[in-house]
Amino acid sequence: MDFLWSSLGEKCGAEFQKVVACLVYATGKAPSPTKECCDAATDIKELHSRTDP
Repeated sequence: MDFLWSSLGEKCGAEFQKVVACLVYATGKAPSPTKECCDAATDIKELHSRTDP
């Protein structure tokens, strides 16, 4: 069970790091998203489209 949680934690940590790139835009402190934010959103979308049924 510990392995499952550590694996889940690693996955969540990696996804969280991607989302951090969008915080400035998401909080209204930037007028548009950065390239890093857009790339991260694309990565997350593509990952979930491959893994979700």
